[in-house]
Amino acid sequence: MNGLALAVWWLNDPDAALELRARAFARLRHDGRDTEATRLRYVRAKPVPFPPEPLRWAGITLTRRALARADRREGRRGPWLRVLDRLGMGFDS
Repeated sequence: MNGLALAVWWLNDPDAALELRARAFARLRHDGRDTEATRLRYVRAKPVPFPPEPLRWAGITLTRRALARADRREGRRGPWLRVLDRLGMGFDS
């Protein structure tokens, strides 16, 4: 499978990443073959020790509340939105 076909397959199939990882880990475990898939960073590196989803949810919730508070305060932004503005991630459109 060439790179473009792999990218299209990966984006169109929600289980593609899991399947690719499973195949790479199976190759490593069973026969130790050195292939393009077994050299990928996510196969060789340790995983994140916690799921990022709770942090993502907290950040989104904090931002939504800060935006609602700024709307109630006639556009005056609180500290969280000012930090996001300084990082170039602001919502000042």
